[in-house]
Parts: sequence; C-alpha cells; structure tokens
Amino acid sequence: MDDQKLLRIIRLLYPSARYTALAPIAAGQMEGEEAEQSFVYVSLYDHKIGSQTRPIGDKLVIINNTYLSSFAYNVGLCHLVGAAKGMSAGELARLYRHNFKKFFAEQVIYARNVLIGRSLLIETILYEQDLMVSAFAGVVTSGLEEKARQIAALASGTVSYHELMHYFEARDPQFDTRYRTEVGNDFEDIEAEALRLGGAGLRTEFRCDLAATRVNLDQQTSFSRADLLRVQLFVFYVLAELVSLTKSAAATAAAAVEEEAYIDLSSAEPPQHAFVFQIGRDPDFDARVDAQEKILARIAQGEGLTLFGDGAGFPLTSGTRAILQEAQGSIGDIDDTPAQGLTGTDKLRRGLAQILSESLKGCDQGVDFLLWRSKKFNLAGDLKFG
Repeated sequence: MDDQKLLRIIRLLYPSARYTALAPIAAGQMEGEEAEQSFVYVSLYDHKIGSQTRPIGDKLVIINNTYLSSFAYNVGLCHLVGAAKGMSAGELARLYRHNFKKFFAEQVIYARNVLIGRSLLIETILYEQDLMVSAFAGVVTSGLEEKARQIAALASGTVSYHELMHYFEARDPQFDTRYRTEVGNDFEDIEAEALRLGGAGLRTEFRCDLAATRVNLDQQTSFSRADLLRVQLFVFYVLAELVSLTKSAAATAAAAVEEEAYIDLSSAEPPQHAFVFQIGRDPDFDARVDAQEKILARIAQGEGLTLFGDGAGFPLTSGTRAILQEAQGSIGDIDDTPAQGLTGTDKLRRGLAQILSESLKGCDQGVDFLLWRSKKFNLAGDLKFG
C-alpha cells in the first residue's frame, strides 16, 4: 500500500481530522522476524480519542493525535502564568476549569450534538473569553509560550512513546526479559503494586508509562533537570484529567439524547428541563499517575533533587494535583459574582447560553462550524492557524 492510499484510508477512518501527515519509520528486526519491520507514524488533530495504534492494510500505524497535547499546552500555559503572576489557588483553578470545560464540551459535541455540549461550549466562547486574554497578556515576550510549547511536546511524547512500547511488546516474545534488563529493579515494587491493583493490564500500562517517562527525561529542553521531572509529572496530572473528562463526556452525551426532545423550535416557551451532565474519574489512569509520581520522586531523590517546589523554575507543589482535580470536577459550576469582564458564567449567562444552544438543535453543520472556529491551533514549528 502506497502512502497516498494509506492517507485516503486514514481520512476515511478519521473523517473530521485536520492537519494529517504521515511518515514511514524503520523499526529494525528482532529475533524470529523474517525481515526488517516498519510502521507509519501519523500526526493529526482530531476529537476522536482512543487507541493510537492500529493495523491498516499491510501497515502498522501509530497515531499522534495533537488534540490532547494542544490542551496540555493551554493548561501548561495557565500554570506558568499563574506562577508568574502569583495567582492564588482559586484564581489558578478558574483558568484550569475554563480549559477543562471547553474540552468537555468539545468531547460531548464530538459524541453527539446535544444541548449540554452546545451550551457549555457557548459559555466558554461568549462569557469566559477574558479569562485567557488577560491571563496570557505578555506570555510571548516573557518566554512562557516557548515553555508551554515544550510542555505540549512532552505530553505528545508521553502518548507516542507509550504507544511505541505497546508496539515493541507485541513484537518481542522476550519482552519481559528485555524490559527487566533495560529498566532494572529500581521500580519493581511500584510495578508490583500496579499488578495488584489492576492485574496484567494495568502492569502493562505502567511499563509503557515508565518507558515514555524515561525517554522524555532524556529530551533536550530549556528546563533544568529538576524542573523537567516536575513537568513530566504535571503532564501526567493533566492527561489524567483529560482522560477522565473524555469518559465523562461520552456518558453525558449518551444520557442527554432525551433532552433534545424537550426542545420545541416552534414554541416561544422555554423547556422546563435543565440540562444535566456526569463528571467522574478514571481510576485506572489515576493509579497510573500515582505510580509515576512515586517513580519521579524516587528519581529526584536519587539525584539529590526535590520533586516538589513552589519557588522552582517550574513550580509544582503537593497540592497541584488537587487543584487540577477540583477544577475538573467543577466545570459545571456557575459564578455568583463573575470577576470584572467576561471571566465567568452566572445564572443569567447560563440561561442565555441555553437559549442559543436550543436554537442550534439539529443544526449539525452550524455546531461543527462553531466547534472548529472557536479554536486556535498551535502546531509544530512556527505554524499557527486560527
């Protein structure tokens, strides 16, 4: 199968994807294999989140979906700005919450064009735009944008290297032996805990996470060694919230189908049913983050470094994860008194957003336009699309 045919198939499998590109990668030859192996690395931006490794025809394809890393960029930039401006935990949580809310809304809409997804997306676009504008003023000249780009790259690498580990595990019958030779026994107790909590499946995820962490820690960045350890842990914190939101959005979208029936576009009377949503967590991913936190703390200690530090170049405290989780869990909250400007959604604004959302019932093309037009893309290199 040539590249152009493969690209056409990928576009059929990911019809809403943007910025799709591919490159064949040589993957060597292992014992027992009759020929040199290869896979195709595909980079794309799509709301479809799931398995990133799949066979297509005679090709093995590993997909780097930059959608997740784009939100890692946003949340990372919020974190950097919050530290630079001395924001309180509450102010920082507000910035996190805005980005998690938009992610959740997009995931709901990707699953189904339903009221809750449209309403929350409209809220972020119309009533919370000043949050990001004021917070991000001057980030380019201060150098924070470049640091956020590196955070996004590490998030992308975490996902891609994790998938590569799955690929090599599937190829290598001696994987356990090779893995132990490469990694050693430094984290065997943490691995055993993953096995106890989630069986062989969670242990495999642990191993792939550890491989991704090890590769990322060898990357050249502008972060100091201690800060790189902190950033890698922060990346796992953020991915945990996005994965949990993805699952919550799918459940919410499925349950929200009935709400569409209450919307009567021929009537001027408001529906008597408020939209509902579900917010939960992915316990397996949380367990994986627990393991990475222990690993990175052990690495830091072994190198005479401190993992948590409020005054560090990249500040990370033992409470950062709790702030992120609080922000994720409160995406549906309303502000009784939003700060000056368009920085929050109160009861009146939520009601207005719902009216606009109701008017878009069944208008899939319009909602899709709103979904994509509300984005600013940060892609590889200096390319920007808005």
